[in-house]
Amino acid sequence: HLRASSRLGVAMAAGVGGDMGQATLLSNKQRKKLNLPPQDPLEPPIPPSEFPDWEPRSFFRYELIHQSKISNARVGRIHTPHGIVDTPGFVPVATDGALKAIEIREIDKAANQQLMFCNTYHLLLQPGPEIVAAAGGLHKFLSREGTRPIITDSG
Repeated sequence: HLRASSRLGVAMAAGVGGDMGQATLLSNKQRKKLNLPPQDPLEPPIPPSEFPDWEPRSFFRYELIHQSKISNARVGRIHTPHGIVDTPGFVPVATDGALKAIEIREIDKAANQQLMFCNTYHLLLQPGPEIVAAAGGLHKFLSREGTRPIITDSG
């Protein structure tokens, strides 16, 4: 199922089993395919009261393995739909979808890298969302196995 708000272009796509939604900002190209008018950049965003209700998602969870009685430092695991991430851990940064001086496949094999970090703002600028989408999503664009998590931020 797909619901779309013409004000902001937020699509709510039913998740696994159709019981959860995932908000996605639509490009004007995607809006055209859904017969929505182009987004006016000067139009104010929808108010928080119109946001979908938050629902807990059982497929993300943190598992505490050990906590220091002295410093409260923790060792744990983050369970995600794309795999498990042990914490603390080293996370390489692929700012615009690439690591410097090494291929992502090489570091995945050599270091068994559990998590990769990407910057969504840099990916927006270059190569752009259309190219990432045409590659089949961020995992395929990065040549990263779909069972290995990726975390993103906006920079």
